[in-house]
Amino acid sequence: MAHAPWVPVQSAVTVAARALQAAAELRDKIARRRGDSRLAVEEANRRFYDAFQRCSLQAMEEVWGEGEHVQCVHPVSLCVAGRENVMESWKLMLGNSDGYMRFQLEDVRVYAGDEQAFVTCVEVIDAADTRGRVVATNIFEKQHGQWKIVQHHGSPAPLFL
Repeated sequence: MAHAPWVPVQSAVTVAARALQAAAELRDKIARRRGDSRLAVEEANRRFYDAFQRCSLQAMEEVWGEGEHVQCVHPVSLCVAGRENVMESWKLMLGNSDGYMRFQLEDVRVYAGDEQAFVTCVEVIDAADTRGRVVATNIFEKQHGQWKIVQHHGSPAPLFL
């Protein structure tokens, strides 16, 4: 009677341990990637408010994404849709300022996925003769490897915030 050659067999415990290790490595990789995305979105949001504070239309054009799905709702205004119209609204808004605008952001919350992200916050605004608080949502989309804002919605905040 011939015997089959001896072949080592991995135990079920070893296989399970390897699968668990692979799952943990994947989880950690995803967490790092989300962390990297979150930092990149925070930076994109900072560039948006920097352009706003400097009243720089050129900088504002650089932070906004492309596409007809681009939208902006300025406080107490209707929705402006399409990149061209959105940029025209910023041209009017920034052109009507005297160049002095300061923001302090409060209650900033960031969610970042692989291709889309959003930031919610309260904008505390000091713009020469105007002061106020605006509740804002900024939606970002990864376009050509960079996070670009594709929607900004600002609504006047209640006084008790």
